Amino acid sequence: MLRGNDEEVGIHLSLNRVFGPKAAPARAVTAPNPMIAVLPKVRTITISLNVKFEFNKDVVLAVYSEELATIASAMMEQDHIDLVLQGHTDSMGTVEYNRGLSERRAQAVKRRLSADYGIPGNR
Repeated sequence: MLRGNDEEVGIHLSLNRVFGPKAAPARAVTAPNPMIAVLPKVRTITISLNVKFEFNKDVVLAVYSEELATIASAMMEQDHIDLVLQGHTDSMGTVEYNRGLSERRAQAVKRRLSADYGIPGNR
């Protein structure tokens, strides 16, 4: 486990999956109100994957390759799964700096999934 000044840091992943048959694109309802759209049902499944980073770094360590491979495999099997990445930091530094570091960490995981496993960046 990596720690920075006794505080853990990491990434949280969520997978979104549409259950049931693939829905047609949303379309406007003609009655009673044409401003209401019919949207497909989306069910969110949260899978925690705690990718730890070294203090003040945004490099995904090789130790997380197996977990990333598992996520990538599920995404390749189910092309309708979309991933939501959230980066986190400790409380050291300014809010602005930590916000940027969190974003860089999430982007680092996204790049690894794309480069190592061919997952398109828009997923």
